[in-house]
Amino acid sequence: MEKNNQIIYRNYLPGDEKGIVEVYNLAFQQNIMGNLKTPNIFHWRYIDYPDFKPEQINVAIDSEINKIVGLVIGNVEKYIINNKIYKIGVINDVSTYPGYNKRGIAKNLMKMALNHFKNEDADFSMLTADPNYHARKRIYVPLGFFNAMRIKVYFHFSNLITLFKQLPPLIALSPLLILIKFISNFQILKNKISKKYKVEIQNSASEEFRLRFNEVCKMQFDCFHELTKEEWNWCRLKCPIKMFEPTEIRIRERNTNKLIAGAIVQSGYIYSTTLGLKLRMGVAKNIFVDERNIFNANSKNPKKINLELKNIYKLLFSLISKASIHRKDSFIIFMSGIDFSMANWAAINSGWFRFLGPVHMVKEMKENLHFPRLSKIFYLDPGENFGKW
Repeated sequence: MEKNNQIIYRNYLPGDEKGIVEVYNLAFQQNIMGNLKTPNIFHWRYIDYPDFKPEQINVAIDSEINKIVGLVIGNVEKYIINNKIYKIGVINDVSTYPGYNKRGIAKNLMKMALNHFKNEDADFSMLTADPNYHARKRIYVPLGFFNAMRIKVYFHFSNLITLFKQLPPLIALSPLLILIKFISNFQILKNKISKKYKVEIQNSASEEFRLRFNEVCKMQFDCFHELTKEEWNWCRLKCPIKMFEPTEIRIRERNTNKLIAGAIVQSGYIYSTTLGLKLRMGVAKNIFVDERNIFNANSKNPKKINLELKNIYKLLFSLISKASIHRKDSFIIFMSGIDFSMANWAAINSGWFRFLGPVHMVKEMKENLHFPRLSKIFYLDPGENFGKW
């Protein structure tokens, strides 16, 4: 425990949940819109995490009123880069209570998190930040973080009935939105690849999916965290509320029954207390396509490889949209690095919209170790942005 004037800095203690979610919710609602946490959801997200340690949660307390006024969370996970395992400290939920800004609270909490990473022998630290927000310039860059990659955010309007109920002004755009939905649904019907593959959509997460997801992503991605069985059970099976329960999408070869592509869709509410909005948002996660399988199947006809890859990615995104409709989401988002070109192309060509999102930042934790140049596609871990819910 450290004290700076009336501000006390310490790690998590049982009973902190209510104060933590208050500072988090108030801080992120200053950005006009964001998700809101409850004590139960926070407890599940962090305390129930399989490798939880109190040192992962750093809080600042105004000792005069005994109130939590700052929060930074950072846990160390193993990531695969260029076929080598690195320990990376991931920063989440940097929050300061309104009125306590510009007092160095967030920076001091960041230093606590970085010290924890050093004690855990982390090789690097990572976070995502708004490139135009003051935290990047005033906190992250001075602490040694640098821009690694700009993230693209794709979104698609899902269940129009839900959308119009939650955002009535969009009813004026209903003809355009209905046309977009028709185009998206038509992709599934016209996609000739469906004759070669079969589709499965179920409201649960399977061990088979986890194993294939890990197997494929280790081959095709860099900066990838392999999901353990304990982590999978925690974030996909032991969900604290029904809305978090996943929809699993699987695409199989008809002849071999081999799982060659898939995705997970989960939902959550995004709020704007300023505007009085509450929107149900879907998130597409764990997207994978076994591209090696496509290459091997078309080795005698290379011209078909790119076409079949495009078709299967486009089919996958159309199925993600379909699943989100059934989940009654207003809209769904997918986030990726700029180099995930096939998925990015498929999203746009399946009726999704795109805008530039946050920047992925990295800090080198050891003097003699530099962040390696990625040889594969950068995998954006959803845990960095949406708490793996």
